[in-house]
Amino acid sequence: MGADILIMNWWTSRKPADIDWDAGHVVIDTLDIDDLDPSGFEEYDEGDDELSTPVLDRLRKKAHQTLTEYAALWRQEDDRRDVAVYQMGPLAVMTSGGMSWGDDPTEGFRDMNDMPEKALEACGFFK
Repeated sequence: MGADILIMNWWTSRKPADIDWDAGHVVIDTLDIDDLDPSGFEEYDEGDDELSTPVLDRLRKKAHQTLTEYAALWRQEDDRRDVAVYQMGPLAVMTSGGMSWGDDPTEGFRDMNDMPEKALEACGFFK
């Protein structure tokens, strides 16, 4: 069994400066546990509201941190080796990926893949 190449793209046909990061943050605050992936939290027990609330708060916090970090990458105020931002014809694109033997190929890929699509759509991606 060999390796696979995995690529994650966030793209928009809008001007890069028109991405509304604040709208994404607003949406993150409205997401519930089903919109996020709690599988990495040992204390999460589906159906147990007392345990779900702290996990949901931590998942939202992580999503906010990731969105803030990737906004800086998008505006090219920061850079990482595992994430590229570029123009491809009419599209502005952010990409991460690489070879995988069953795990995430890069931290950037994992972070981009974990971001709730609803938040990205609110920002203006995929339009």
